[in-house]
Amino acid sequence: MKISKVLTIIAILVMTILTLASCGECQHENTAWATLTEPTCTSEGVRQKECEDCKAILETEKLEKSAHIPSESVPKKDVVCTVCGYIIEPAVGISFSTLSVDGTNVYGKVQSSTESFSFINEIKVSGEAKFLVSLDKYGTHTVTTKILPLTPGDNTVYVIEMIDDEVIETYTVTIRRLPIYTVSFDTVGGSPVSSQTVEEGSLAEMPTAPTRDGYTFTGWSYDFTKPITADTTVTASWDVHTNTGYKVEYYLENAYDDGYTLTQTENLSGITDTMATAERKTFDHFTLNTAKSVLSGNISGDGSLVLKVYYTRNMYSLTNANSGYGSITTTGRYKYGSAILTVTATVTKLGYEFLGWYSGDALVSSEPTYVFTADRNIESRFAPRADMASFTFSSTDTTCNITGIRDKTVTEIVIPDIVTSIGGSAFSGCTSLTSITIPSGVTSIGFYAFHGCRSLTGIEFAENSELISIGKSAFSGCTSLTSITIPSGVTSIGSYAFHGCSGITSVVIPDSVTSIDSAAFYGCSSLTSITLPFIGKSVDETRYAHFGYIFGASSFSYNNEKVPQTLKSVTITGSSSIDSAAFYGCSSLTSIEIPDSVTSIGLQAFDGCTSLTSVVIPDSVTSIASNAFDGCTSLMYNEYGNAYYLGNNTNPYLVLVKAKNQSITSCTINANTKFIYNSALDNCKSLTSIVIPDSVTSIGYRAFRDCSSLTSVVIPDSVTSIVPYAFAYCDSLTSIVIPDSVTSIGFCAFDVCYSLKDVYYTGSADDWVAMTIGNYNDYLEEATIHYNYKANNESVS
Repeated sequence: MKISKVLTIIAILVMTILTLASCGECQHENTAWATLTEPTCTSEGVRQKECEDCKAILETEKLEKSAHIPSESVPKKDVVCTVCGYIIEPAVGISFSTLSVDGTNVYGKVQSSTESFSFINEIKVSGEAKFLVSLDKYGTHTVTTKILPLTPGDNTVYVIEMIDDEVIETYTVTIRRLPIYTVSFDTVGGSPVSSQTVEEGSLAEMPTAPTRDGYTFTGWSYDFTKPITADTTVTASWDVHTNTGYKVEYYLENAYDDGYTLTQTENLSGITDTMATAERKTFDHFTLNTAKSVLSGNISGDGSLVLKVYYTRNMYSLTNANSGYGSITTTGRYKYGSAILTVTATVTKLGYEFLGWYSGDALVSSEPTYVFTADRNIESRFAPRADMASFTFSSTDTTCNITGIRDKTVTEIVIPDIVTSIGGSAFSGCTSLTSITIPSGVTSIGFYAFHGCRSLTGIEFAENSELISIGKSAFSGCTSLTSITIPSGVTSIGSYAFHGCSGITSVVIPDSVTSIDSAAFYGCSSLTSITLPFIGKSVDETRYAHFGYIFGASSFSYNNEKVPQTLKSVTITGSSSIDSAAFYGCSSLTSIEIPDSVTSIGLQAFDGCTSLTSVVIPDSVTSIASNAFDGCTSLMYNEYGNAYYLGNNTNPYLVLVKAKNQSITSCTINANTKFIYNSALDNCKSLTSIVIPDSVTSIGYRAFRDCSSLTSVVIPDSVTSIVPYAFAYCDSLTSIVIPDSVTSIGFCAFDVCYSLKDVYYTGSADDWVAMTIGNYNDYLEEATIHYNYKANNESVS
């Protein structure tokens, strides 16, 4: 029997004796047997009777010793006594010493420092049993050392139990190598706290409280009495300060550089880590620079926040609002307080005036000179002069051109002295305008300038007018104009300049005019007299005008039907010639003054001037073309002998115009005659001889044509050319004297002169060869040429 059980029985006996001794007074009526200890397989048990009232032990009885009672026989289990636990029969197989077994699942934990686990000491083997440690449950990949390397966390391996090489059981064994976890501390902006490494299931240590500017630490977000089971972040808690300081600084831009100067500082406070916003102050002549300024920011707990507010110095402009009219000595943009400038305004275009210096709509100064202090925007203003307010115009510093008038109902216009030109259509359609004064400075009047001003009765030009040109249709349709005297100095009159001026009776055009364009006076149906500087070519031969052309006739036609039928008098002041057909068909013309500058009168120049009663031809005229005065039926000729002469009082025998009678047999040409007129002796079939005086310089077209009885002719050396048909059809002409002064003989000059046998030429054979002889002069060229002829017949070859 075991010592413990013996001691127990002795104790019971002692108690029984004590109880029996102490309960003598009780009658012990209520008693029962109770088992104190059960008999075991190695010792006897005891039972006793006890008083239920006083608990006295009345009687003790020893129990008999019992035999082992085996447990159920289970494979791989020991058969043990169910009473005492004695192993009656040891088991055959394996068992785990420290690991927990749940069926075939085996589990255990080791420290993180344990790098391997040995199954040699862990598994107990009984009987004929064996085991394998394998990485797979089929035993393919065995761990021959039966020692498993461990990594942190769960490591799984398979233990295969075998008896007699037969697999009895496969255990899934998980060995957990306890991992190390990191405990991190987020101080939320506070001073840093080092992280901790803690083995799974262990406790983290509470660190020293962190610090944070502008906050008070109130604790951690973790219960440090709880074991760590994963990587953990512990967060600090804070109470925010509400009186953390910060500054606001105000800077103003400098006047002379791009820097800024601190002007004001404000010390303020607020809640830590909240946004602070600077007050936007107002400084005269400065503007907040939002791009450069730091207007808001987080209130730092250490009080380091400084908000900086910058103000740009205002820029003020000095400008010219009307640069097209005037200028100022300088313009630009300047910082407030940086500039004091003296500027001057100058009108640069005619027709404008300086109004003053303005700031917005307020007049600051009306003086041209102004001191600009860069404390406000200043602009100079110019505007049209008061006397130009009625006009639209364009101008430069030296010219002013009126382009129009604002009110076309005006009756009178006074053009200011500053105007230098009147533009196209400027006053066109001013139907109520009755008078206009054109100042001396106007140099040109544009096309259609006064077109349709039908009430205009007069144009007053300044006495010292500088007018140079009158444009196309400038006064067309001014039906109330009665006369026009174009100022001296005008050089050109445009086409249709006075077209339709049906009321004009007289026109005076000065010598300065160099061109008169087509139809300049077309439709001047009341015109009775006109003074012209030239018809045909001017004296300097730089100008030209056809008379009918200026009244609307085609420049390619001799038709002067556009010439007013009222025109009676024409005065020419500067022509070098009167061109062909210049006055052709001017049937109303009664008189004309030909100046001394004229040297020639062209073909049919006065043909058809049936009303022309007198013509004064100056001595300067050296040639008159054929038919120049044909059809002048009213012209009074002077009769001398057997021919008509046209001349003047001092030289009555200037031109042989026509033989009075074509039946004359002889004609004595006066010694003063210069011209033998075209067809003068044409068809004088009875004329047998003629002596041409040395005064004759020109023999006209057909002058001796068809003088079939003429047998000989002496041409004086004053003649330089023999014109076409001059002696055509003189079929009796047998000889002619031609001086070496003749350089050309026109076509047909000696046509059908088949009797011509001898030509007495005063020049040499070489001179004759050099002469120009026109076609159809065969008889002349076939005759015998006597060179170096002398009047006394001393030298004939």
